[in-house]
Amino acid sequence: LDVVALGAARVGGRGAITFDSAGNIYWRTTAGNNKLAKADSSGNLLWIAKGVGGNDYVFGNAWNSTSPVVGQDRVYGLGAGAGYLDGNSATPAPSNHPMVAAFDKSTGALIWETQLPEDGIYPQGWAADEGHTPLLYNGKLYVVGPVETVNGFFSFNVYQLDAATGAIDWDTTGAPLFWFVSGPKNGTTAFAPDLFGAGVHGIFVNSSSGSGSDTVGEVFAIRVDSNLGTATEEWQADGGHVARGHTIFNPANNRVYTHTFADYGNTCYSFDAFTGAVYGANAPGGINNHGFYDFGALAWDDNGIVAGGSSGGIATYAEDTMNPGTILADAFKFTDDECAPNWFGEFRVLGQLLQDENGHSIVVSGTNSRVNADPLDPFCPEAGEGPYPEKTARVVVLDLDTALSSLAAEDGPAYIDDIEVLEGPDMMSLTTVFSEDFETYTNGPLPGQGGWLDDSVAPSGDTPADVVDDPTGGGQGKVMELDANGGNGGWQGATIPLAAPATGAYRVVRWRQYRDDLKDNLWTDSSPNASFSASWQVQWDASGTMSHTGFNDSDAVPVTKDIWQTVTITYGDGIVVLDIDGTMSAVPDIDAPYTITNVTFELEGTAGIDPEHAVLNAPLAVYDTGVNAQNAFTIRGGPVAGPDGKIYYFDNGTQELVALEPGSTFSADPDCDGTLTLADIAPFSAALVGGEPAWIAANGGSPSCAYLPANDMNNDSVIDGTDIQVMVSQLLN
Repeated sequence: LDVVALGAARVGGRGAITFDSAGNIYWRTTAGNNKLAKADSSGNLLWIAKGVGGNDYVFGNAWNSTSPVVGQDRVYGLGAGAGYLDGNSATPAPSNHPMVAAFDKSTGALIWETQLPEDGIYPQGWAADEGHTPLLYNGKLYVVGPVETVNGFFSFNVYQLDAATGAIDWDTTGAPLFWFVSGPKNGTTAFAPDLFGAGVHGIFVNSSSGSGSDTVGEVFAIRVDSNLGTATEEWQADGGHVARGHTIFNPANNRVYTHTFADYGNTCYSFDAFTGAVYGANAPGGINNHGFYDFGALAWDDNGIVAGGSSGGIATYAEDTMNPGTILADAFKFTDDECAPNWFGEFRVLGQLLQDENGHSIVVSGTNSRVNADPLDPFCPEAGEGPYPEKTARVVVLDLDTALSSLAAEDGPAYIDDIEVLEGPDMMSLTTVFSEDFETYTNGPLPGQGGWLDDSVAPSGDTPADVVDDPTGGGQGKVMELDANGGNGGWQGATIPLAAPATGAYRVVRWRQYRDDLKDNLWTDSSPNASFSASWQVQWDASGTMSHTGFNDSDAVPVTKDIWQTVTITYGDGIVVLDIDGTMSAVPDIDAPYTITNVTFELEGTAGIDPEHAVLNAPLAVYDTGVNAQNAFTIRGGPVAGPDGKIYYFDNGTQELVALEPGSTFSADPDCDGTLTLADIAPFSAALVGGEPAWIAANGGSPSCAYLPANDMNNDSVIDGTDIQVMVSQLLN
């Protein structure tokens, strides 16, 4: 729909398309236009909101990212910058304050408009892009907005308006709430009706103070007492850094979630809605952060959230019911593109969480465009310097329930064998005080065998270290396996105290190891009580090196993955020397001297992802929008699915409103018998590996259906690895 030709424009800023129950589409238009429009699901413009004088109603002189609020009979909109009386740019509103207006849902005619009072010294009302979409509840409209006061500090004002008349019931302009360094920007405002009692609601907003530990809040709770007509600060709490606020309220457990940048150490925080106490936090690998990607939703099981990450992942966060105060996290990547890690998602892309008839969590979202890569900083080295004309923005549909975790294979495994502790008066007179090759042990949990103790901390260590047959082909026999669980914090480990401490003039600790990847921290220790208080080492994921009592220090020695290596730590002559396959510390640490009291190994699951192990999941559906806007707005207002099942968005370039029809019903059938069953796996595999000749042979030489439609699971006219997940999803359904 060419809305520009009809006098409207695409969505402004980061606002979203809104629907009514009949599937009609409402949106706020961009700066210089700044209107409210309605279209039907057939692509007909029904109205542009009008002032009393019959003019198109223009909300103000600044663009904003608020969305229309659709009620039973009215549609509401909030302006930014200086408003206009009757929406007429020829009649600026007094005091340059923003306007709130209500329109007839059927005709778009103005019903009422209200100018919001302010205090402070901000001459243009609210700055562009700083408003939050109003909240409509029980006949009242709640508006949360900023006021700039002095020296760049901001405060909140809260307004309650009668939704029928526009009359301001009360506001906080006489005593604005909160003080913080960064304005709340745009984003989501969470509303919790009757949270603090009958008629006493909670509103939650997210900002940024510049520090995650300065006791100046990032997350604020506003206590709105509709009985008394007051709004007061209930609490504020340190949390994650944001460019735009993302807050989600969970009524099932009275938690408030935020998904944020990783600047303060985590990308998801869970707060107690009543007190602001941080219940838990986490930062999985594979998603980078959520600071710019405006998609987050309460999970369907009411036990956490789903959020989009700027590096091409979808993250899930869940309360660990077995370990209160712990937030479990996982990440999923949905693409087979070799340049995917920074392509899918990125900023200025919205998303939506749906549930299909099978109860699966379905995400509708979009991608960035990466056509015009900088030759000096190529986006995709594997494909050359660019440009990459095929990397225009996509609309994607993702099934989280059939997706494989990108973190599942990320934390290890690490294999340990042939452990020795030796001591003596000199290097020529060493005697063995401890040795372990695991050959007499039973496969399964290591703790409880041979004096080994569990040294694991959930959630990464929610299962103990195991004894397994060497799976690497290295001929090591039985080995210790450390395979932590996801980038969720904690560690998986095992420790064994020595029968007697090693205190000789020379002490040696030696073992063999195989690292499947180097994106996690492997800790070793010989301190009293495995306390890491004396002599310890870490193989650090950030550097891929091993150091003694430090991270990538001057004694660091590089570690290599995918091979068995011998690690030796030698104490004596006043120094501690690390040696991995003959490469030794350039500048050794000082020997205290250290007493060797135990042998401890811990694998800490961290956020890093080894590209070789990243699991890529094919989307259920992909649509190439053709939009090319490098690291900028691509898909506006969506993509979001309406009640009719169509997916809607605005093309940033043409400004057209686009609707995508659902594809044809699933019809792939590799064995041509009319249904998709497990019997189709063999002919599909033949097609995938050997093409049409192999598929024909797998069907007995004379298949009764056509090759391409029979095997093209995702209808992209290509039979490749992207069809596998779609087939798996259909079989599971």
